[in-house]
Amino acid sequence: MRPDSVLEFLHRFSDAVVGYLEFLVYRRKIEKEKYHTLLAVLYLETVLRYLKQNGPSADSKELKDAREKLQHLLSSSSSYRVQLLLGRALENNLYQECAILYGKLEDHDKALHILVHQLKDYMAAEDYCRTLSRGHDRRFRHRLYHTLLAVYLDVSLDEEDQNNLLAPAVQLLNSEVAEFDAVKVLQLIPPTWSVSLVDQFLTKAVRTSLHRSHMTRVENALARGQNLQVKCTKVLLHQTALTLTEERACSVCGRSFTEPTFAWCSDGSVMHLQCSKGLTNGTNHHPKGTSPRSCSR
Repeated sequence: MRPDSVLEFLHRFSDAVVGYLEFLVYRRKIEKEKYHTLLAVLYLETVLRYLKQNGPSADSKELKDAREKLQHLLSSSSSYRVQLLLGRALENNLYQECAILYGKLEDHDKALHILVHQLKDYMAAEDYCRTLSRGHDRRFRHRLYHTLLAVYLDVSLDEEDQNNLLAPAVQLLNSEVAEFDAVKVLQLIPPTWSVSLVDQFLTKAVRTSLHRSHMTRVENALARGQNLQVKCTKVLLHQTALTLTEERACSVCGRSFTEPTFAWCSDGSVMHLQCSKGLTNGTNHHPKGTSPRSCSR
């Protein structure tokens, strides 16, 4: 039976519907928006039911398990309607779920604001940046960690909140995992900070800068060496003589030469100019490093 027919048959039995949707999503790996969205909505309704039964401060095992299921689906899937679920999560102050959903929308500032200010879970905020940084370039990683640092150092906060966020901000800067543009960081940190607060960050920034500078010099030197090698090879080839006799045949088509021009490869093989064009265009195979050059006899 088709999945839609099974779901229609089971629609009166909510637990059975959830079980079948889990089978479709997790076992059969079906990436269909309506299945993922329906499963997320049913998970969300279960969470809301437990909250209604036990109150907003409820901390029962059933509620914890239900939220873990919902959060896992929201984090692992990209096939559901984010805006639909975000609206429901915001209405019911499900902050952890909201942070995940804002992350799916790539609204990292809002996601990190929730983790820092609503949940006060600074470790989760760093984990958020670390997880999303995987597979992205350095510019993206810098931007993401800088967003979190800016959330910590928000000057619009009252003095008490700023003092409370000092420790996680320093910890983030001195982290071995977090990546920053050092110039932008120095523009952001308060002038009242002492050097001792960010000594690890400054040491790492200098070390990273020196390493990148060294690697750039090495890459440039290698490139110059390769260019010099190519030039030397070209000079040697042009200095080498070749006698083309009537018995010499084209290495590509096997026919003799009737024209005064031909192509000569660095491996010593010769060919018609037309045949060499086929090699250049990739329509024929020739040994690696034997690109032909035009010659005359």
